Amino acid sequence: VSGSTTWADATGWTMAPTSYPYTNLGAASGQTYTFTSGTPLPSTVIGVRVAGQVHTNNVSWAVYVKEVKAYTGGGGTPPPSDLGTGNYWHSLQNSGSNANRGTERIIVDGNLTTNYVLPENGPNDIGKWQAAGITWFSGTRTGINSVKFHNGTFGINDNGCFTVGENVRVQYQPATGSDPTSNPWTNAVGWTIDRPYPYNSGASGQVYTFSGPPLNNNLPVVGIRVIGQVRTNDISWAISVREVEAFVGSTKISSLNRQESLQLQINDKTIPDASISVFPNPVKDGWITINLNGAEKDNKVDMYLSDLSGRIVFKNNFTSNGNTELINVGNVQPGLYVLQITSATSKFSTKIIVE
Repeated sequence: VSGSTTWADATGWTMAPTSYPYTNLGAASGQTYTFTSGTPLPSTVIGVRVAGQVHTNNVSWAVYVKEVKAYTGGGGTPPPSDLGTGNYWHSLQNSGSNANRGTERIIVDGNLTTNYVLPENGPNDIGKWQAAGITWFSGTRTGINSVKFHNGTFGINDNGCFTVGENVRVQYQPATGSDPTSNPWTNAVGWTIDRPYPYNSGASGQVYTFSGPPLNNNLPVVGIRVIGQVRTNDISWAISVREVEAFVGSTKISSLNRQESLQLQINDKTIPDASISVFPNPVKDGWITINLNGAEKDNKVDMYLSDLSGRIVFKNNFTSNGNTELINVGNVQPGLYVLQITSATSKFSTKIIVE
């Protein structure tokens, strides 16, 4: 759970099949085991894992994993990992600093009713900076031209907003060097806010949109954040955040709302033919390779790309050769899409990012 460094066992959960063949060499090979419970995990969960012991003097010295998937039955819907990790920064000496970074899923969970109040700047931190944003640890993003900052409502000790005028801004981390997520932050050039930020309780529960030319001159970035100063001798010692969202054009590439998250999880469940694969992901040069691995040979195959509202933005069809098909999606705008491949006998669905 958020704020913890240890893992806790899920209580009241059952496994299907009901037993795992620990000592039967090969019996678990290729099998799927489903753990379920009528009681959802706590809303503060930031990770799940399947754990067990391995004896190095026994039949197996290590586990072999194909996939671990998490599903919701209508409760909390944490975003897929490729949509970014919610981060915050506090008590920064200067606006370019990457110090004092923490992780908080509320910043990207798609729930616009819950708040996260950052740790208060200390009594000696007058005028230091705080920020909230998104880091893509598993890849880069290009073309981001707007960011929405959902200011939370005021919380404990009346904390909730930036308090120094003319300083709130959007920054990005350029994808350069061996560890780009450690790079200093750079101010977005030519960006504006849709209306003045009040630097007082008038920001409570409000949404502010920042926009401008594509960040980093349309070169890759690994993070974005909204940053400003907080005076600990003023009305608020920390900011409150509901959500930070990043957009390429009108396409959101960060958090999903709850309905979208659930729909993508439903799509992920309906993949009967695990032999089909799609690469590269993200799509960087406009071409997708569909590896059929012998599936659907001589059958007509339909391929669709749809955005998160369900609107089909690209479609194609071909007669399968059972091997690979190369498809050009170069006219599709950058963003997150659901790719579906259907035939008379099967259906495959997955999420892809077009850059």
